[in-house]
Amino acid sequence: HSHPKKSMVTILREWEEPRKRTFLLHIAFSPTKQMERNEWFVEKATEIGIDRFTPILCSYSERKEIKRERLDKIAISAMKQSQQS
Repeated sequence: HSHPKKSMVTILREWEEPRKRTFLLHIAFSPTKQMERNEWFVEKATEIGIDRFTPILCSYSERKEIKRERLDKIAISAMKQSQQS
């Protein structure tokens, strides 16, 4: 019989599926005025497997330049944290 705050689970087997893809995921984005939001976006998108980013800077964009080196560091850190190569 079940308990409202406790449960028991039996693991029958474990396996890892290879993460090798035959394609790259590339996303284009329009950077926001707040750099923290851009950093968050790159971090989270990297964690879910986006491989390449292209910022779209237009004449009416709120942000006219981005710190690519900073975003590269954030992406590398997110890759390490999510155990990607």
